[in-house]
Amino acid sequence: MKRLPYGISDFRKIITEDFYFVDKSEIIPDLENIANFIFLLRPRRFGKSIFSNMLAEYYDINNKECFNELFGNLHIGQHPTKEASRYMVLKFDFSTVKMGMDELEKNFDEQCRFAINNYLLKYSAYYTEEDRKEIMGYRLVSIMMQAITNIAHSKGIPVYLFIDEYDNFSNTILSIHGKEKFKAITHGTGFYRDFFQVCKPSFDRIYLTGVSPITYDDLTSGFNIGTNISLLSPFHKIIGFTEEEVRAMIEYYRVEGRIKRPTNVIVEEMKPWYDNYCFSKRCYGKESPMYNSNMVLFYMSNICCATKDLTRC
Repeated sequence: MKRLPYGISDFRKIITEDFYFVDKSEIIPDLENIANFIFLLRPRRFGKSIFSNMLAEYYDINNKECFNELFGNLHIGQHPTKEASRYMVLKFDFSTVKMGMDELEKNFDEQCRFAINNYLLKYSAYYTEEDRKEIMGYRLVSIMMQAITNIAHSKGIPVYLFIDEYDNFSNTILSIHGKEKFKAITHGTGFYRDFFQVCKPSFDRIYLTGVSPITYDDLTSGFNIGTNISLLSPFHKIIGFTEEEVRAMIEYYRVEGRIKRPTNVIVEEMKPWYDNYCFSKRCYGKESPMYNSNMVLFYMSNICCATKDLTRC
């Protein structure tokens, strides 16, 4: 029986360790066709990270040999695009940046350096140890990013940048310290604005996620080439679960003997709390609302564990 991946955003772990996975991979061709620089907003705890991690694994050049293991049972694995396994992938997760205003720039710099060092170690087949030492010796993160993409491009390999929770710390700065502190990092010579200024010319593709457009709007002069797909009808279902997907999950665990209650009863119990998310005017009233995936998995993990044999959960 597949385990429920509540609290797990590691796509590789979910697939290789046989967790239950709701396949959203059929949307990948649409993402490729709409733009090279994509911006997606969704509520917190809604499944953004796992989807972002799936994309990163799909495009990673290091996954050529294990592509079928990771994607063979998914829609995109059976209908791959020409972009599959073509890129070196640099990932930033800004939800981990410490929020202290006094050392915010230092903490941001350290997080970026940590991610870049991991990138260089991961792609050591393309970067020599001398390359790594030279790049890590640069004072500015912006110069480091330019250096890694320059070397990659000299070898004919594109680089894909993923930034998860791009506005996590900036929203906190705005809400706690106010507009002036917020503007100090996103306007003029602010370090966060400077960071995004180098993204456009350096990376071949960018996938950016967050919860609010506020920081994005303020960074527009530095990062003005992102296509915001958040409210476009083709991407209404990109994150979260449809009711059909929720029912399929419940039925799977009913067949496995982990759930005794009727599916309709469970769905009706979830509805007042977990659905009613609509992300496009065109879909309103025409498409079923989306369920919060994190809350659905929390609910399912509890009702599936409500048996004597908790080791099977």
